[in-house]
Amino acid sequence: MDTLSADGSLDLLLQTLAHGFDSGCTRLQLWVDDDRGLHPRVCFGPKADLADRALARQCCLRALLQVDASRAVLPVSLGDRRIGALLVELPGAIDPTVLQVLQDWIAANHTVLDQALADERFAHLSGGARRAEALRHALAAALALETTDSLQGAFATLHTALRALMRAENFFVVLLDETREWLHFEYYCDEFDQISSWAPVRFLDGRLQGLLSAIVVASGRVLRGHTEELLEQAGHGDTAADLQFGPNASDWIGVPMLIGKEAIGALVVQDYIPGFRYDDADPGILSLLAEACAAALQRRRVQQTLERTVAERTAALEASLQRLHAAQQQLVEAEKQAALGRLVAGIAHEINTPLGICVTAASHLGEATDHFGRQLGTSLRRSDLDRLLTISRDSSQLLASNLRRMVALVDRFAQIAAAVDADRIGVLPLSEWLNRWIATQQPRVRAAGHQLLGRIQPDLVAPIPPEVLNDVLGELLDNTLQHALPTEATATHSLRVELGAETVDGQIELHFDDDGRGLPIADTRMLFDPFYTTARPRGQMGLGLHRIHILLTQVLGGTIRAEARPGGGSRFLVRVPSS
Repeated sequence: MDTLSADGSLDLLLQTLAHGFDSGCTRLQLWVDDDRGLHPRVCFGPKADLADRALARQCCLRALLQVDASRAVLPVSLGDRRIGALLVELPGAIDPTVLQVLQDWIAANHTVLDQALADERFAHLSGGARRAEALRHALAAALALETTDSLQGAFATLHTALRALMRAENFFVVLLDETREWLHFEYYCDEFDQISSWAPVRFLDGRLQGLLSAIVVASGRVLRGHTEELLEQAGHGDTAADLQFGPNASDWIGVPMLIGKEAIGALVVQDYIPGFRYDDADPGILSLLAEACAAALQRRRVQQTLERTVAERTAALEASLQRLHAAQQQLVEAEKQAALGRLVAGIAHEINTPLGICVTAASHLGEATDHFGRQLGTSLRRSDLDRLLTISRDSSQLLASNLRRMVALVDRFAQIAAAVDADRIGVLPLSEWLNRWIATQQPRVRAAGHQLLGRIQPDLVAPIPPEVLNDVLGELLDNTLQHALPTEATATHSLRVELGAETVDGQIELHFDDDGRGLPIADTRMLFDPFYTTARPRGQMGLGLHRIHILLTQVLGGTIRAEARPGGGSRFLVRVPSS
């Protein structure tokens, strides 16, 4: 197979791929689209033709697989503003398994391909183009400091790129911490001093002891020259025994990394070859890289500061939320205790009256019986017997009626307890069930001179026990008939069940509306409290709405709210899960 201008590593890599096809590979090309346009970097088999170019162009433009009979072109992920395309031609039609093999190969080798193509391109550059490309790589390495996970690794990459621009065998980076107290040797590479890392130096101590990099950071200007001469100019003797470990450098360049007029660190190169001098352009190149490093590091510090601020505020908010939850829990517990107290007081009040009447009736009956017994031993008259019979009859009636009242009260609480333990059932065809319920309630509603209307959205379903729903709707209807219209006027009771504008998170809403006298604001807040009723003189205990509140919240996992309707009337809004 013919090979066109390919780097050795690329040539070997693609030869291995070409030889991996059992049926043989008639054409294998690697195309690259970069600042030089679309061109083949590696080409095995016949030379690339216009059809190959068209397929490669479409693949690069769309970054999508292109298949044409026996040829397939797959996109190759490349960095540095480049994209690639791998073209393969086989003797027969392209099989899907072949495409999968090619995709797996590209995924496993795209990093190697990217680096080999970059090295091959750089090797073919010369003169100003080569220097410009090297400078671009160095600037990209400097800007990468903003997002890198390892500053030392990023500076090592910068060092590698710098070597393509100037002699930089000895290169190190110093950074000031944000308090400007400590100077850190973030990266250090020296042919004499084989030290992976230096301990931080106090910034002030470094300047006083003649650490040249500290002097560069303190002055914010470029220093260049023989290290011995630079130390003498700074008013220091040779301090090789203290802070320098190798011989004096023949030429030393230190440039500050400036943010505004304040230095946050410095880049330093030095060389020990006697008589060696850096090129006059080298300080400018190093300064350009120092500016890029400073900007990237400043953005990194700002981002880190923001992240710390966010983390601190998040922690503070979480602590406040925990305190709020604790306070909320305390309020809930306090409300539970208060509700329990109201419930106990209500039970005591409701039972105390009939129980007191029973005690009084029994006592009165006992006194009458004792009196009758004393009369038996003396002179018993017909009037005494009539009096005993009257007292016995009245007392029995009082005892029976009040005992029934207490039994009804206890039965109500038994129903509430049983409802809390009720089991859920499967899905209920809600729309059909509600229509049937409305039909069964019509006779008694019409007999009372009222109307019951239904506007039911079709095809509603929900996992609701029908007996629970029957209790809830029955209690709401009874409550409306008893409380909405104290006069003989006709009221319209409208039951609406729908999923739509008033649906919240997929919940089913039941609106039970009436156009009666409405509810006072105070009533809407207390309506579901146990024993709260405005019809106690008519014998109401005030447990009906409390019971359906428990059914809806504890059995169905829903909510109920009472509100006054605009223009008069009241509304009960019930929400239950739809699944």
